[in-house]
Amino acid sequence: MSMNQKKDNTMMTDYEMQRNQEIYNKLNETKKQDPKSPEFWLWSDIASLYPKFLSRLNLIPVDLFSDKLHTTIIKNVSAFTDKKERPIHIKTIDTNDDTEYTIMYNPKKTDQKLTRLACEYLFRNYYYTEFTQAYFLFPNMSFYEISEITESVEKYRIYQDIENIKKRLAATILRRTNQNQAIVNNAFNIVWSKFFDTKDFNVLIQKYTIEHSPTDHIQPNKWRYIYAMFRDIAIQLEQHTELDFEDVKRQSKASAKIARHIFEKYKEKPEQFLSTTDFSIPAKQIDTRRKQFWLENYITNSL
Repeated sequence: MSMNQKKDNTMMTDYEMQRNQEIYNKLNETKKQDPKSPEFWLWSDIASLYPKFLSRLNLIPVDLFSDKLHTTIIKNVSAFTDKKERPIHIKTIDTNDDTEYTIMYNPKKTDQKLTRLACEYLFRNYYYTEFTQAYFLFPNMSFYEISEITESVEKYRIYQDIENIKKRLAATILRRTNQNQAIVNNAFNIVWSKFFDTKDFNVLIQKYTIEHSPTDHIQPNKWRYIYAMFRDIAIQLEQHTELDFEDVKRQSKASAKIARHIFEKYKEKPEQFLSTTDFSIPAKQIDTRRKQFWLENYITNSL
């Protein structure tokens, strides 16, 4: 890496720190709370932080947002599995704001309240907003503590994306082949064997003490390639209404070969980035914290 590249990266880091400090200050300044409700933020204030992809004019579809939030939480928090009632974490409100903005652009004078939990859930859905997600997820942390843990939130995001695309792929294989879980396991073994160019995947499992998935033992800065590989297999197989194992095997090898070629293009090999270290631990810790956060706030801190 050249000195100019280092300088550019440092400048970018400094810019991100400054930007995050502005976000932190803004969120603290706009946080609201009244005696009858938990702390909340207004959509207009939240959207103003990211004007490139959030619009103050486009309010969130409340029912859709609440349904997705409820479904996600009851799937992940065992204590809420049988809960039917949806606590309110987002609410559309009328405002008495007669500012120039509302008069010119928002004549209905409507806004929305979002609880801390709703805000965290919102920003989980947007890339490059990990600092903001961490701000809501860790209410008692200082700016510097949030800055430090943001990297773990970034790892959590891509790790969850990989896990989700693998679940989607597994469901597709089971549905299209009418087989059992064994065929999914075989397909995944074929993917990894081709990706790492080995005829005996068990050798790698033993060498790197892999207990769950090779993803855990690949350096996180390469995880995006793992996601792309499984996503490609899923997309290709979803185009068919019926499949047999040979179809699954053929596509698994083809997509893994392409993924490996991307590494070889830069004179690298995927196995160079394998380690006995479990790189997934920070991501799993964020996942545990998030479930605990939901458990503590979903019922008690609703509007």
